[in-house]
Amino acid sequence: MDTWNSLHDANVFFSVLRSMRRGNLTMRHVGIIGVGRLGGALLKSLSDGSENRVCFIDRDIGLARQRSNEIKFASFESNLEDLAKKSCIIFLAVKPKDVQSTLEELGIYLRSEHLLISVCAGISSKQLREWSGNRCEVLRVMPNIACLVQRGILAVANDSNLSGERLKEVLEILSVMGNCYEIPEKLFDSFTALCASGPAFVFKFFESVEWAAEKIGFDARLSKQLSRSLLDSSSALSSNEWGTWKALIDQIATKGGCTEAGLHSLEADALSTIVERCFILTRDKSVDLGRVDKQS
Repeated sequence: MDTWNSLHDANVFFSVLRSMRRGNLTMRHVGIIGVGRLGGALLKSLSDGSENRVCFIDRDIGLARQRSNEIKFASFESNLEDLAKKSCIIFLAVKPKDVQSTLEELGIYLRSEHLLISVCAGISSKQLREWSGNRCEVLRVMPNIACLVQRGILAVANDSNLSGERLKEVLEILSVMGNCYEIPEKLFDSFTALCASGPAFVFKFFESVEWAAEKIGFDARLSKQLSRSLLDSSSALSSNEWGTWKALIDQIATKGGCTEAGLHSLEADALSTIVERCFILTRDKSVDLGRVDKQS
């Protein structure tokens, strides 16, 4: 046992031995390529699980060193060959424009027992298989940034060729990050718009709320506090069994009251149309990112 640096490593070792006896050792050996915002969220969430052995790589050495300092139980690899050797599940979390070149470099190190999971917007399973040389199974997953706080929303392609047992194991690993939803791959661009980009739109709205709070008399500090408390309390209310969004609105708005006046203003400014256009443009951009002729 003197070869082990900590009790954590010993626990992981015996966990690996148990996994070997069950025949699924490699499902807990995870590699992550790209540890920017989304990849970094994956790294943090997956490293928190004591059964996982996580390694990662990033072209930005400064960022990689930063992640090494932030995440105690994950190892930085200097090349794709070493990462592939130490992983069975490989998460691809690079920018869409870098997917093809990364996979063409990674492909020679892939084996049939690998599972390549892409979290890259707009890149189809067909493209992933083609660019990686059809050397292993692939799966598309789209998480959102709330994985950082284990409250993520994750889409998992339910029309992949994974066996039911292997998909179940993947879902178990992903569940530490939040709620998983199995959806057809054709809806991934829409999911990207709604749930991956969606938090930014929510935050943009509440940035406007904070700005408006100052305009109606609150100072900057209190405007910030009140707008964030509004978000938290409204979210808590929405989790109650009150039915539709309209039912929630009706709990607050009364006929001829001040809330109704504000709602009429939002309707007059076509809020629903603005939101719809926002999501359509975001979805279409995700589609555009996946076009081969746009990769450069």
